Amino acid sequence: MSRTFSICSFILLLLSLSPPLLINKSPTKAQAYNIYKFTETDPGLIAQSSQHFNDLSFFLWLAKQNPNNTCIQSRQYFRIIRLDLSVIRIDIDLPSPMQSLVCEKWGNKVFSKVLKLPYFLVSYINATKKIGTDNDYNYHRVGLLMDLDGTVKDSFQMTPIQDFASSGILVENLKPDNGFLWLYSVSMNNTLGWIKYSTVNENGKITQLSSGNFSIAAHSAIPFAMLDGGYGLAYALNKTHETQSNKDNISEALFANWEVYVTFLRPAAKEFMTPFLLYGTTQQLSKLYVYSCNSPYDADGFKCLLRIETGSGNKTQVLFKQVWFLTSGSVYKIEDIPLANSKDEVNDISTLFYGGFLMTIYNKKGIDNSSVTGFIYDSKGIVNEKWDIPDNVRVSDVYDVLPNNSLWGISNVTDTSFSIVTTDLKRFNDDKGYGNPKINSTTPEINANVTDTLKNITLTFLKPVVQSTGNISIYQTDINGEDLLRQTIYGLSGFVSTTDNDYSVSIQIFPSTFNQPGANYYVLMDNDFVRDKELAEPILGIKKNGYRLHRSDNDSDRYSDGTTCLLRLTTEGSGYFKSLSKENKNLFFTDIRNELIRITPIEANRLSTSKRWQQDSKTASQQVLMEFKVEALQNSKINTKRIITDIDFLVRFKAYTPIALSNSTYLLDEDYGFTSAPNLWEKLKYKLFYLGGGIILVCTAFLFGYFRYPEGNNSIVFQFALIFVDFTFDILFIINNGQDVSNLFYPSIIILCLSISFNGILVFLIILRETAQNYEFSKWFHSNMRITTIFTIISGADADAIRIIGSRFAGLKMFSAPFSIKATGWIFWGSFATLFIEDIPQFTIQILYQKYTIAYDIIPFLTLVISSVILVNNLIFRTFHAFHYCRNRGEYTPTSQNLHEEDITGIYDVPISSAPKEPLHIGTAPGSGLGSPKVTSFESARRTGGSSVNGSTHVHG
Repeated sequence: MSRTFSICSFILLLLSLSPPLLINKSPTKAQAYNIYKFTETDPGLIAQSSQHFNDLSFFLWLAKQNPNNTCIQSRQYFRIIRLDLSVIRIDIDLPSPMQSLVCEKWGNKVFSKVLKLPYFLVSYINATKKIGTDNDYNYHRVGLLMDLDGTVKDSFQMTPIQDFASSGILVENLKPDNGFLWLYSVSMNNTLGWIKYSTVNENGKITQLSSGNFSIAAHSAIPFAMLDGGYGLAYALNKTHETQSNKDNISEALFANWEVYVTFLRPAAKEFMTPFLLYGTTQQLSKLYVYSCNSPYDADGFKCLLRIETGSGNKTQVLFKQVWFLTSGSVYKIEDIPLANSKDEVNDISTLFYGGFLMTIYNKKGIDNSSVTGFIYDSKGIVNEKWDIPDNVRVSDVYDVLPNNSLWGISNVTDTSFSIVTTDLKRFNDDKGYGNPKINSTTPEINANVTDTLKNITLTFLKPVVQSTGNISIYQTDINGEDLLRQTIYGLSGFVSTTDNDYSVSIQIFPSTFNQPGANYYVLMDNDFVRDKELAEPILGIKKNGYRLHRSDNDSDRYSDGTTCLLRLTTEGSGYFKSLSKENKNLFFTDIRNELIRITPIEANRLSTSKRWQQDSKTASQQVLMEFKVEALQNSKINTKRIITDIDFLVRFKAYTPIALSNSTYLLDEDYGFTSAPNLWEKLKYKLFYLGGGIILVCTAFLFGYFRYPEGNNSIVFQFALIFVDFTFDILFIINNGQDVSNLFYPSIIILCLSISFNGILVFLIILRETAQNYEFSKWFHSNMRITTIFTIISGADADAIRIIGSRFAGLKMFSAPFSIKATGWIFWGSFATLFIEDIPQFTIQILYQKYTIAYDIIPFLTLVISSVILVNNLIFRTFHAFHYCRNRGEYTPTSQNLHEEDITGIYDVPISSAPKEPLHIGTAPGSGLGSPKVTSFESARRTGGSSVNGSTHVHG
């Protein structure tokens, strides 16, 4: 068989499209049936079984028969016909070397089943020798989980290792994420075993969830899937012998000879429930089978078809009964279905989606490739018509009926070819186009054009409903035919509500859902998304493409500039990211970017990353912030603002979007979203009012001091304010942003602590020396001890701050401390040392912080500005003062005789380096009350031939 067949018309027929494109079509009856012929390069293949997918593509299983017996050979051939018009060929060899032995004992018991694309199951019986024997074997069933490349992803044991009968049934869950049920019979006794399996996990493995046995003499048992994601099991019991032993003298009418029961395995349960009685009869029957059970598409609850036989031999009579019941076990209808009462051998009876039945009858079993003929019956079991396939087109017993009431089957099998025949079966009921007869209408309607402003989708049902546990999802179909999840909502979430007296259900739509102009979408509703309000029965969902919508291609956004944005990882994600190497961190950035491009979706050149990151110190666990850039693009229908909004919604509502399904994006913090990087101007412009207020306050203080006492060093308020603000922002930076860059946190603390310690100890020693050796200062200190203590503490920020208590600001006594020349020198050199201990290192840290951060906030910015101002100020003025001090330091050297008397000065910006030839007596002018030196004013300085500059007195000889 070639890899890609020319089967366009076959696929189009299944989608109920126009027939003119059909090829190899039989002209016998126009548009009634169609035939497509396929060839195989490997001769002798026989169709074993078939299965359809939800998207109406097909899975075929082919095999060769062993020429020596009726067994099939170990090589298996699988063909998947996809809707992209390609056929995938998968040929494998079963690994068991005992297949011939198994087949001779049990027959052909290999089977295959598609579980959840791209995985399917191949199961076979394996034989192993019993220990200590030569010809005695244990038999058990093995399952092989395979992908579409034919690779075995998992191998697991489906039955215990003991002597088992090989028959079994696999039941797919109607909610694919719930896995499947395996039911098997144990040989040598009347026991049914069952195993509940999970769905295929992300590693390609299957897990056994629970298991058990039914110790019942089941004449027939039929498992079935339930709309709520659980399983049911209906079985018939022959009670004849039990009835005879209990009759005695009691009326026979009190005892049933045959009974039919049903039991349920709820979605979260690990055991089946206590059985409910569905049907019982006192008639003497030869056989009673549970033929089939399912959830009816046009009614509530379940229905089981029972096949009842009376008489024997040529007098055998066949009757069908249909039992209708609810999940509570309550039977609400039993009706006779006169499907057939002939000697023809029935191949199968299928319940049709749109009402009625398809019964296939063997033509001549064992001859003509076991071909069958189909008859259509209405819902009452009355034959309506024969299918449209003529008798000369021999249809094998390998066929399938699709949810859209189309049938396809294998026909005209030869040694190197076979054909597929298709036809549409009659519909007795119809719907409004949603594939669900219980939906009356929707808003928007099917195939409607929608916009990104759509807020809600509304489904209106024929009966009142209540919310349930299923999901409703919206998918976008891209240009390659791939489905992209846009949002999925849990039925009981706050995004779903009932309206219109509970006839309608409204689902909230996210702004990021219909975000692509020109795109096609469809709404997928799970079974059990809602339930019948009165009966509490799950209601059928909407399958893929059952409810289609379209976004107009004429919509476009206005241009907006590119923007830098931030994402934050969860606590778990941050820990994982920090543990990665630098190379793997870069790969993680790339994964996040690629996933966001795919999920949003946007062009690849619209999103870039600098791969820069930092810790968010506002979070207790120091979560990681990551930087991305949304690029602007001319003539694009989606602008930067729209992209940011879409990604933000996708992340913030990640539990309902594909963000949670990706291996990398699920680590994004939904509380943070996709946030534009901080705009300093937006944050700063409102703070300028406070800055202006502070400047006005400082200027007011300066003017107050100047007008009250011009001779004082009133300008020191500016220096003090700058020191105070700098120290405050140093503290705020460490508290708020210190850990944003982890490598800078401890250096920041060390530099601050070292600076405080140095300045604090220096000022403390200066005050101690002055109180011990400076009589005038000692007198002033005892009168201003509290203010001295306060400013000693404040001077831990900068030793220069202590100068304010000797500045004679506003002529206030508390600011008129008479420091000695030596003390002033210590203050100067201490401040000069602070330049290297604090100012330069802190400025360096701020530069490094700005380089290595992505969320540059207002506190680091203002800290950098203030550090820059102080550094420049101190570099200029400290250098000037140092030069001035060094140039004049030799002009006056106090002697031991006048040290304590002449080493006293007022408050100077630099130490007095020149002294009068006569000793300068410093004391308190009588009646001044200010505690200022006698020779301190500009007038006094002039009288002695000196000058006063900035409050410092320089005496010239």
